Parts: sequence; C-alpha cells; structure tokens
Amino acid sequence: MSDFLDDDRTPILLHPARRIELLGRGRQLFNDEKFFEAHESWEDLWHVESGRDRVFVQGLIQVAAHFVHVRKGNWSGAKSVAQLAYEKLAVPPAHRLYRELDISPLFSALHYNLELLREWKPDAPPPPPDAFVVPKLFEK
Repeated sequence: MSDFLDDDRTPILLHPARRIELLGRGRQLFNDEKFFEAHESWEDLWHVESGRDRVFVQGLIQVAAHFVHVRKGNWSGAKSVAQLAYEKLAVPPAHRLYRELDISPLFSALHYNLELLREWKPDAPPPPPDAFVVPKLFEK
C-alpha cells in the first residue's frame, strides 16, 4: 500500500507544503536582513499564486525590494516601492497561510520609512541607512 503523499498529484509548486516552505524561507531570509534573497524566494511563490494572495505576496516582495533600495541609497526607488507595498499589503489575503503572518510590524515600518523619505529633500544629505526601521516577520 502506498503512502498518501506518494499518491498526491498536486504540481510541486502548487502543493501547500511547497507554499509554506517558500513563505517560511522568505520570512527567515527577511528576518536575517537578506532582502534580495527573500525577494527571490517570495517571487517563486508569487508565480503560482492568484487573486488577492498574489497581490499580498507581491506586497511582501516589494517590502524586501524597499530595503534593497535603502541599502543601496536609492531613495526614490525605496520610496516608490514602499508606497506600492503599503497599498498591496492593505488587501487582505484569501489563504489562511498568509493571514497567519503578522504584518503589523511591516505596516508600522513602512509608514515610518515613507515619512522619513517624504521629508527628505534631494538637495539635503540623505538619511543614514540606520535611520530606517527594519521590522521582523512573525506568525500570529
């Protein structure tokens, strides 16, 4: 008699276990401040999602991209992608997996960072990278 999982014909990228793996790997990379790598992990997940969940995952990708831009000193890129992420993460996800991710630290950090970037004038010295709030992601 075969194992139940051996009979599972769900395509590997669509399989719930694979989604959990990609989300968790991205979360760990993000918490380790490996923002580009988190972006890549979540992008793999984004490719298989649809609807509100796709929008939500794209918001996570954009948060990671925001911090890549901050690290590179690309202030206009950091500002524009943070605004996009803020808007996308406001759309509630459909899948329970994403609803279990506590994104309130992301909203707080994005709000603070956006205000910092809005106050900055291109003819002024840029804000130091450590002036930006870098949140951690946890499950609820």
